[in-house]
Amino acid sequence: MQRTALSLSLLALVAAARAAAPAPGEPTTWADPQPAVVTCIAHERAGSPPDFPRLAREAGVRGRILAVLHFHAADQPPVVELLHRPSVHVLREAVEAWADGLRRPCHVGARYSTEVLFDFRFTGETARLRPVALADLLGLARHREQRVPAVPGPDARCPLSVRWQYLQPYRPNRVFVLGPAEPGHVPIIEQLAALELALTKAAADAAWGDTTTIEIPCHPSQSPTKE
Repeated sequence: MQRTALSLSLLALVAAARAAAPAPGEPTTWADPQPAVVTCIAHERAGSPPDFPRLAREAGVRGRILAVLHFHAADQPPVVELLHRPSVHVLREAVEAWADGLRRPCHVGARYSTEVLFDFRFTGETARLRPVALADLLGLARHREQRVPAVPGPDARCPLSVRWQYLQPYRPNRVFVLGPAEPGHVPIIEQLAALELALTKAAADAAWGDTTTIEIPCHPSQSPTKE
């Protein structure tokens, strides 16, 4: 019962007000392009995001696709690897077609890779994962052994806040320490990177690719860091 309640709670955090009728041609947004994407990579339709397919809009499909772009030459489009939940498979072709218009005119030498996260949603849908306490997040772990917080190094700074992007089970989650990262933080970073959540399909679809802040208290073996 408790795990069901936690799953429903997380779903509530990511649920957005559903638009009754999305407008034709409604654009997708793209999030967190790396600086190199902005400064060196160009598109033949500058400023135009991927199309939001009509059938997907009419079916109410929304979600995120992580595009991994591998550039091999200045005058060639990248080789594209797409990571996403099965629920947004219908959006793949739109991202692939858009990526075909990319070039990296400054490219020289070996392969260059970068990533872009595409967020397909309707106007007015701005809900995101809210900040969450570590204990609440670990309570949703799919694997029992992940529900116990990792033991940090004894001298690691605490309490700690991290930014966490949920990408499991397709790749490790991204974990960014807010403030100085220290060797003693490695155990909890690795735990959060490997963490897969036991969610309903709807909750997993809504959470995948999103980013939130996790508040990590001091472990019983630690003392709070003095400012």
